[in-house]
Amino acid sequence: FCAAHGLPAPVMGAPVCGYLVDALFVRERVIVELDSWPFHSGKPAFETDRERDADMLARGLVTVRATEERLDERPREEAERLHRILASRRSDQAPNAA
Repeated sequence: FCAAHGLPAPVMGAPVCGYLVDALFVRERVIVELDSWPFHSGKPAFETDRERDADMLARGLVTVRATEERLDERPREEAERLHRILASRRSDQAPNAA
């Protein structure tokens, strides 16, 4: 996905702060979690995912949750969004609300 859309290569299956994350963009401190319904549909997974996201944010890492459906159905939109997220984490600019 990343190579096909001109994104930098993340570290896959990276250990971060006691968790194993799906993908880590080290320079930008961005985690991408690849969420599929079978693994993230129940209450325990829902709670664990949010606790984990908050733990990461407290350490300066932002988590982006990408669903299987969005990656399959709208890959270009998802790639463009990820490009913007990564770029925003590389700059000191204020967020663009547009």
